[in-house]
Amino acid sequence: MGETANQDAADVVLGTDGCNVVYIPYICFLIRYPKWYGHGVRVQVFGRCRLDRSFDNRQSIILEMAASIQEVVLLFGDSITQGSWENDMNGLGQRLSHVYARKLDVLNRGLSGYNTEWALPIFERCLVPHPKSDEPGMPKIRLLTIWFGANDSCLPHSPQHVPLPIFSSNLEKLVSMIHSPESRYYSPSTRIILLSPPPVNTYQRRADLESRNPPLVLDRNFETTRTYAAAVEKVALAKGVGFVDVWTELWEACNKNEAALSKYLIDGLHLNKEGYWVAYDALMKKIGEIYPEVHPDNVPFVFPPWVQLIEPTE
Repeated sequence: MGETANQDAADVVLGTDGCNVVYIPYICFLIRYPKWYGHGVRVQVFGRCRLDRSFDNRQSIILEMAASIQEVVLLFGDSITQGSWENDMNGLGQRLSHVYARKLDVLNRGLSGYNTEWALPIFERCLVPHPKSDEPGMPKIRLLTIWFGANDSCLPHSPQHVPLPIFSSNLEKLVSMIHSPESRYYSPSTRIILLSPPPVNTYQRRADLESRNPPLVLDRNFETTRTYAAAVEKVALAKGVGFVDVWTELWEACNKNEAALSKYLIDGLHLNKEGYWVAYDALMKKIGEIYPEVHPDNVPFVFPPWVQLIEPTE
């Protein structure tokens, strides 16, 4: 490995094993290249990359990365989290990014199609072990939302189904990974909020699945989803973290009429713009009630407003 050029760049000489780990202060990249082409290598990285051919006829790569200057809000969940940045949706993620602009970075770690069983090992990869998390330059998670259940609550014939006791246990593991002193990712200052899955509109969902080629059978049940939503609340109470009851919020918004859920759901499962607004309002209300210190109204700018940079005139 070559010498580090400065605090924001690293010079890495690629070997012949096809795999180099590139260490930049507080950042680690795994670079893979499938083939030697003679004139260069093919790499995929985040950040700017340039080739330097002056190193003994071998390629060196300079990586230049943006520094971490803000702490974060981490949104972890399934497709309902992933889709909350979708174009023209003005979803939960988009709105959080707006209200926390210049205060906290909002990170989308939504995994479409995932259940809690598949998400657990991914969650570990989203975290930095303690005490490295205290090193300068490491962004701290100020607020974490965990939003699963829409896929776990699939009927048993679906490969996405996770039995209710395992679902509850997985949620507990996700919370403990942050709040347990025995965890290598222990972060007692991180505020956690669990969100329940929304109710499923089986009328919409059945129509959507039957319209596909080939047609698919209904994979979710209204009452089953209600049971999984209630399990999320039980875990939140047992673990002493926040809870947003998206299921009840939407159910009451449609006057407890399953067919009327079409006002808030695209396909009987995923939220539309109106559905995300309901979820966002409920989340912001909960943050203000139990974690006011991380409510956007109470989080200061990382950098001062421009008017404070102007020198007063006589």
